[in-house]
Amino acid sequence: MHVVTGAVLGGLAIYLAWPMPAAFTQERGNATIGEAQRSAKPAPSATQVSGTFQIEVALQVSASLPDGGTISVEATLSTSDSSYSNSVSLTETTTASGGQASITLNMPYTWQVASTSDQVTVSVVISGSATGGAATYSDSTVESTTIPLPANNATTPVSISTSI
Repeated sequence: MHVVTGAVLGGLAIYLAWPMPAAFTQERGNATIGEAQRSAKPAPSATQVSGTFQIEVALQVSASLPDGGTISVEATLSTSDSSYSNSVSLTETTTASGGQASITLNMPYTWQVASTSDQVTVSVVISGSATGGAATYSDSTVESTTIPLPANNATTPVSISTSI
């Protein structure tokens, strides 16, 4: 079935024809388009969840990164389901001291989820570098873990211990 429309433009008759979308019907014996059929499924119900993740990072630092060397820590939290996708990221810096470094990133969130049984992926990218003379030393690592979505309004500690 096609829809046909026409117009007269400067004495020239122009007609356009295109297939009728499946969501529309045409009444028998009448060339007008009827009401759209409602075949879409209802929108999923959303649950709003909020809270704070405390990402606690403890590092063993290579001797190639001297005391006072800057270390960048970027944490990303994400969750997704069939209806919603959420994420939050935060980058902070810390310094190496005595072959160690630590930092805590406080990351508040408010997300829409289809289910409170969703999972949260916690990814942390850690990188440090130092320049000595003509050489530059750099090191980085990525740590990732998946945890259950915390209860609403919870403060959730996540500990990451690694080395660079």
